Amino acid sequence: KLLPPFDTIQGMGQTAAESIVEARRDGPFATITDFLDRTKVSRTITDTMKRLGVFKDTPETDQMSLF
Repeated sequence: KLLPPFDTIQGMGQTAAESIVEARRDGPFATITDFLDRTKVSRTITDTMKRLGVFKDTPETDQMSLF
């Protein structure tokens, strides 16, 4: 599966893209919430990234689902 470079995602600015690279140096993102907490990417851009398949099987949160 091919993933687009960050700068091709509409609305993704240079600062947000750089924050992803910087945060990734501290380790992989465990959840999408972890991604939002550690980067300067907005929820809107994160939703676009989800639609593009960037997060693949990454869970939304670290809370366990009982159902």
